[in-house]
Amino acid sequence: MFCEIEPGSINYSVHGGYGGLSCYYGPCTEPITVKGAVVAKIADEDIATLRRAREAVWNAYYMTHEPITMVVRRVE
Repeated sequence: MFCEIEPGSINYSVHGGYGGLSCYYGPCTEPITVKGAVVAKIADEDIATLRRAREAVWNAYYMTHEPITMVVRRVE
């Protein structure tokens, strides 16, 4: 359920044949099911950065319609 996923979790799921990542940046109260699995976790000290990134993606997608590039690095 969305409401059970911890902030900072990264979920991978497939929708219509295409895979996608979802980032959870704060508590969610929607009691709906989640398809897929949590595949990563943002470090607690980076949650504020994740929230700023969320705002940039939202503005680009809904307001400016500019493409967004996401770079992910794995920390060993």
